[in-house]
Amino acid sequence: MLLPFGAGAQDSFSVSRELDATPWHFSSNAAGLAEKGLPNINSAGFLYDYKAGEFRLLPEGQSVGDLRFDTEGTTRIGKMTLWGKFAYDRISEKGASFNTMLYDPFDERFLYHVADSVESGWKKQSYDMRFKAAMPLGEHFSAGLEAAYIDKIAAKQNDPRAETYHYDLYLKPGVTLKAGKCKFGINGTWSHTFVRSSPSLANNTYSQPVYILHGLGNYIGEIIGGNSLSTMYHKSDSYGGGVQMEYAGSSWSVLTEVTGLYSLSTTVESPTNPRLYGTTKKTDFGLNAFLRWGRGNALDLKAGFVRTIGIEPTTVWNIQEGTWDVAIEVAQCNFITWTGEMEYRKNIGENTRLRGSLGYIYKEDRYAIPPSRFAYSTATISAGAERRFVMGSSYLLTSLDLGLRKLIFGQYGFNGYYQNGAPARDWYPHDIDVLAGDALTQKLFLGWNFPAGKSLRMECSLRGGAAELLAAPKTEDAMFSVGTKRLSITGGLTLYF
Repeated sequence: MLLPFGAGAQDSFSVSRELDATPWHFSSNAAGLAEKGLPNINSAGFLYDYKAGEFRLLPEGQSVGDLRFDTEGTTRIGKMTLWGKFAYDRISEKGASFNTMLYDPFDERFLYHVADSVESGWKKQSYDMRFKAAMPLGEHFSAGLEAAYIDKIAAKQNDPRAETYHYDLYLKPGVTLKAGKCKFGINGTWSHTFVRSSPSLANNTYSQPVYILHGLGNYIGEIIGGNSLSTMYHKSDSYGGGVQMEYAGSSWSVLTEVTGLYSLSTTVESPTNPRLYGTTKKTDFGLNAFLRWGRGNALDLKAGFVRTIGIEPTTVWNIQEGTWDVAIEVAQCNFITWTGEMEYRKNIGENTRLRGSLGYIYKEDRYAIPPSRFAYSTATISAGAERRFVMGSSYLLTSLDLGLRKLIFGQYGFNGYYQNGAPARDWYPHDIDVLAGDALTQKLFLGWNFPAGKSLRMECSLRGGAAELLAAPKTEDAMFSVGTKRLSITGGLTLYF
């Protein structure tokens, strides 16, 4: 269904320009695509991305290699607009720590996961399949659906080990109503996530200590080996939606969107004698505005608020029933994140593009009893330029971006029982430096796009990046020196047809 009926955008420069003209593609309501549809963008490619360096969060690998294949297509069948994407990633990490059992240890829905301080490699695979469909229903109404299925597997390579199976399912049905120059939209959102993680040992002679995390350095000590920690199950269901309004003038348009999502997640040990380890309630709100005017002017404004409540149970073994009963539940974690971003893009002629952005983040994570705090605030600014040089039937593509992140404040204070435990001693002080410190980023892209057949073009690309710590938060917990870097290089081969 996604095979093209005619050639469309055939290089990465054209793709980004043409997608700017369809801001509904970046909203949560696929029905908005029914009227204008999407440009003919059909591609398939391979890339290899490699990152290395100590300027990273500790659960990330010291080095990460990602081999990716992805394909994307748009077409129109009758009155129906269709878009689809499939991506496969094969990831190898080395030197990761403080994550024992999760594919994604940064997912705030699953605060109560398991960590250990042993540096280890990870082998990961991900299959990401998604599509959008939109169709007009008469003169004024349109309907659409966005759906995605993501399947992930991961295996930790050093003791204590784990094999993790993870899947996500998303559905976003939506409708729009056109009234004169205005278009109004409403959509629903539902998602389900399931994670099963099984711990193991290659050397059964020695049991391995782990931490069942309770937030901000608090934990319960456990071991893997013998009749100790068994399979963990993480489940999450999310419900929400969004409302949109677009106004289109003679030479400009603005699309605004408000979204909300509520997620309820649980972490349970053992399928035979389930024991609850924690519950999280996560609320996401977003406000977006996409402005387009004149010839090639685009301004995106985004703001977000996220709150995560972590609830810890006290469980007791019921001898008569042979079950774990929940005696009491207490809300201990209160994590709040505010974000704001503004990005402006300007097309100059057919072959030049300028962009600039401003960003802000404020994070305030608190643990109730004993009181602990992990908080920071930063502002970012970046500027970049793209240029396409036409050389006969071929293109030389170039881009350069520079960014600066400035610390407003950063603090980690732990008052829990395990003052000398590895999470409070090593992990959180390190990560506050990475997240909140002053940093400089640079990105460079070079691509060569040339004909490879009838209505077929090939693009070879090389992308390099660097991030460097300029200053850590002014606390006595600073964990590493100014000048610590993280470098990345990406090579790609893409076919446009």
